[in-house]
Amino acid sequence: MADPNAEVLTPKEIRDLVASNDPAVRKAIADRQDVRPEILYYLANDDVSEIRISVALNPQSPPQIFMLLANDKSTNVRTGLASRFLNLAPNLNEESLSCLWKVTHKALRVLARDQVVRVRQAMAEALKGYVSAPHDIINVLAHDLETIVSAPVLEMSPVLSNEDLLEIISQGTAGDNLMAISRRSTVSPSLSDAIVKTDNAEAIAELLYNQSAQIREETLDVLIDRAPEFKFWHSPLVSRPVLPSGAPQRLALFIADSLIEKLKDRNDIDSQVLAEITDIMQERFGDNKSEPDRIFVGANLFDFLQAPLPMFRANRLVAQGVLDEGEIMQSLQAGDFPSVLAALVALTGIDGAVVKRIFKEQNAKAIVALVWRAGLSPELMIDLQRQVARLSPNHVIKPLIGQGQPHHDTVSPGLEFPISHKEMDWNIQFFITLVDRDAET
Repeated sequence: MADPNAEVLTPKEIRDLVASNDPAVRKAIADRQDVRPEILYYLANDDVSEIRISVALNPQSPPQIFMLLANDKSTNVRTGLASRFLNLAPNLNEESLSCLWKVTHKALRVLARDQVVRVRQAMAEALKGYVSAPHDIINVLAHDLETIVSAPVLEMSPVLSNEDLLEIISQGTAGDNLMAISRRSTVSPSLSDAIVKTDNAEAIAELLYNQSAQIREETLDVLIDRAPEFKFWHSPLVSRPVLPSGAPQRLALFIADSLIEKLKDRNDIDSQVLAEITDIMQERFGDNKSEPDRIFVGANLFDFLQAPLPMFRANRLVAQGVLDEGEIMQSLQAGDFPSVLAALVALTGIDGAVVKRIFKEQNAKAIVALVWRAGLSPELMIDLQRQVARLSPNHVIKPLIGQGQPHHDTVSPGLEFPISHKEMDWNIQFFITLVDRDAET
């Protein structure tokens, strides 16, 4: 018998190999791209699922077998076929009434409603970026109840119209979907208004970060009025391409000192507005040069703990491998404490309620333990104690120099955590138990 991996095989050799009792031989033929369509059609009915997967993935497989594969009992076969449409998508065209398009479209409809999530997810990933993808298929995926299916399409698909997206928002959708829509390359004013009306703070933050999103001045005015309670809106607001008249002065009333400099550097700030901002800062801080050194009293001390944590953005930064100490320091300098806490939650895997409780209790040892668990350097624990927990200098726990062994490779040379690993674990577990117990009562 011929070698199934030979560079060239005659039609007779291929027929002989397809009839082999060895599944590995038949799979080798199913992987080849020089076999005739009827051979692949025959192998699409093979009892071995790995062979049918190879047929599904083979770019030479004829559309006539798509429906057969779309209804295959194996999830892996159906997923493979869904992934295959990544190569077919540029050629899909609803204007074409050819048999090729019709049979492909039928298979797409079956896969878009597959009961297995990863099959639908593969479909969404394959079709999300193509303008030629069928509208009805994209619309089904956009309405999927699983955000890992719907979100990629809602963020990327050029097929979805403004009306489609407005309808999805009006029907109510998951927060992850709202954030995906907020990140689209084109967001109309009406779509921005609809996102803002959902009152989803994280989706609004994503909208503000999206420099290409068109946001009406009236809508920005509303967001600026609400911004004091959402510090993670401050930085993207200051960076918006266009601000309404009077917005810089209003922002200067509450944003962190570090963002004031960014506000002053805007190209649309004239000398009069700059002078007004300077007067506002003088009135706010007097001779103090930085907001972190201000003294906060009363209920306002930990108002930021009431704000929702921007977890979607933090988790996305972790997935991208860019949520590091520099990113956290930027949030600290901007006074965006919810983003700092979200970063700690994402890096440690500890529940947000536990992290908030630690800072509410101003527990220095537990804060040190969070920094250690997150794999961050000991220097950061000072900033978190001083700026976020508002601890006085004599209550701040400082790192040790030249003692012990660092727990993580990321800590700075010469500085180590001043508490034993066992004690830090205990402190974290104490607050986890505390929050769990309060939840039960």
